[in-house]
Amino acid sequence: MKKFKYSIYTFPLLFTLLFSLPAVSSDKTVNDYSYYIGFSAFGSLFSDMDGMSNNAVGFGETITAGARVKNIGSYFKISTDRWLAAETSMGIKKGVLNFAFGFETLLFKNRIRMSIEAGTSTLRFNTAFDEKGSTGIYAGFNPGALRWYPGKKKKFVIELTPFMLAVQKPVLKQPVILRVEYRTVFGIEVPF
Repeated sequence: MKKFKYSIYTFPLLFTLLFSLPAVSSDKTVNDYSYYIGFSAFGSLFSDMDGMSNNAVGFGETITAGARVKNIGSYFKISTDRWLAAETSMGIKKGVLNFAFGFETLLFKNRIRMSIEAGTSTLRFNTAFDEKGSTGIYAGFNPGALRWYPGKKKKFVIELTPFMLAVQKPVLKQPVILRVEYRTVFGIEVPF
């Protein structure tokens, strides 16, 4: 059973490396810019919670605003995460609202973005033990987002993240709510 658990981690990482090869070999570059705003949507099919199912379907959207100096940057991010509840009946829960501050670097002529982020995670619905509005911690790690610059003028960037790790703990007291998600993210970034 342990072998299957490790395959959940391994496949997305190998997928990222495989599809990053065209980005590494590209000769195109983009002009340096100072500020950007980004919009993205994400989905998660797997989780890793001890004693729980690996099925943790979630989806949501993100708005990001950031600044870069050459290939190093920082950003502020607001995201919502909705959860598919399948305990007693199928339904969509409001999930959490995350606020995060992160650091990033662009690699391989700005074709791959790596980032790490941390912030707060706020519960958006009442549970049997906790009220809506309970706030805890959030952390995220993006090992490699693939970036494309469509068109000659390069007015925006399309970004695909095959694998991102997100840890959400909106309730810190017992019983805690801890959700570890493996996300796939698709987004658009607009410099200004």
